[in-house]
Amino acid sequence: YWKRGRAKLEIGLDKGKKLFDKRADIADRDSKRRLERVMRSGKDE
Repeated sequence: YWKRGRAKLEIGLDKGKKLFDKRADIADRDSKRRLERVMRSGKDE
């Protein structure tokens, strides 16, 4: 953004996800994929 004719930058650093968080996200993503696949095919798995 600009302030008094000068460009100002906002820099943010963040820590990466912990292993537990990654596993939870992967499990959620897989379950959503599986659900979408079942709904498209109309079959029960």
